Amino acid sequence: MMSRLAYYLRRAGSLLKKEGFGVVLLAGVRFLIRRKFLIGFLIESVEYQLMSRFRSVGATLISEPKSELIQSDRVLIYASYDANSLIQGHVLDQLMAFHACGYEIVFVTTSPELPGDAVRTLNAYCKRIIHRQNRGYDFCSWKLGLERAAFETSSLRSLVVMNDSCYGPFFEIEGILSSMRAAQDTVYGLTKSLEISPYIQSYFYHFGAELLKNRLVDDFFSRVRILNSKWAIVRFLEIGSSAWLRSRRIPIKALVDPKDRMVRDIMSQFETTDPVVKPVARIWIDRKLNPFYKRSNGPLV
Repeated sequence: MMSRLAYYLRRAGSLLKKEGFGVVLLAGVRFLIRRKFLIGFLIESVEYQLMSRFRSVGATLISEPKSELIQSDRVLIYASYDANSLIQGHVLDQLMAFHACGYEIVFVTTSPELPGDAVRTLNAYCKRIIHRQNRGYDFCSWKLGLERAAFETSSLRSLVVMNDSCYGPFFEIEGILSSMRAAQDTVYGLTKSLEISPYIQSYFYHFGAELLKNRLVDDFFSRVRILNSKWAIVRFLEIGSSAWLRSRRIPIKALVDPKDRMVRDIMSQFETTDPVVKPVARIWIDRKLNPFYKRSNGPLV
């Protein structure tokens, strides 16, 4: 109980600093309404529509320096941003790892610039390179990547969308990807959070073949709106995506799920409810559960 209270207090402090008092007040009202009345869900839905009604659904394309046909049945759409317009080492590590596993890569960046040396570096691993305006965060990058890649999702056996917010992989990933591909009717993530409501943390999604064949991915990304508030992204797109999948009876799983007894016991030892904080993230790596580590935690060592 205390850990949950501490989480909400930290969340309120972070929102107050980043978004201002009005957003914190609105979040508090919505929290109380959701806990007391079923109508809270309807209010949230109306609020989402109002927030997005006057925002462009698309994402502005700046340039597309490389555009080759996608021919593999395995695709990675990778969302990246660097304030200095660099291709960081961990980004290359991840592109190389997926390329070695047979994935064709659509790289979407919202960095201020896309210099020629960066394009030459990316050319070795990426089928398509897209530079877009920095609006809408990763969900809009993934959506634009799907649109610009111009392939039929129904022809794929495996689609991964991820961002550059983590280091790794710290061990071989083909075994994990193979297990995900075997679950053809499932959306897989790396970590699941139980805060507020159970949801897959959105730095990584894997969509199985049956979902691609049934065009669920097209429906999934048709929900994406340009929302400039990080809090709104988390609530309506990150947490909201898992709720949307559950409402359609789509199985959602994660490599690290706090509902698993082993995971829950380890997290309780560190008195945390967050499956990606440093102490427990190191254990997932050591046990070869999750090959990635969130950059926001600072250095792993």
